[in-house]
Amino acid sequence: MVAGWRPRNRGVRHSRGEWVYWVSDDDVLLPNAVELLLKEAREAGVESVSGGYQAGLVDPIAHYPAEGEKEFGHPISGPPAWLCRSYVARMRWNRFSWSKKWNRPSDYDLFERMVKLGVRFSSIRSIVATQPEVEGTQYPGRRGAIQAWTQKSAQTPFPPE
Repeated sequence: MVAGWRPRNRGVRHSRGEWVYWVSDDDVLLPNAVELLLKEAREAGVESVSGGYQAGLVDPIAHYPAEGEKEFGHPISGPPAWLCRSYVARMRWNRFSWSKKWNRPSDYDLFERMVKLGVRFSSIRSIVATQPEVEGTQYPGRRGAIQAWTQKSAQTPFPPE
């Protein structure tokens, strides 16, 4: 639940632009993703904007920012569709976020800290990224990675003979 905190923090530290788009190794941005999110951010005068993303390609499930509004009071979706001002992104991902609340990955932790600091948010109801199924599995993202690892582990005797 804290995977990716180190490369994200390092990437932000080396970034030079005004905006940061969080992209993980299992995310695929649609061609107009940054353009759509940046347009909304500038028009709304906000520091963070998110769009929808689609998990899976075979049986796709769309996730929209309105889902985050129920829990946080702000429209937010996960990192596959999240653009932030670089000074907001420099808040760093917390590798110890798992110890603060049960079942809270580092993106929720970062978002909660942004809310407390008064970061202004907006969203668009457009799909801007996808998370395809992990190769050899039927699931995208973390769930697919776990399934792939489980399948590989079942094929490799432990300890090696």
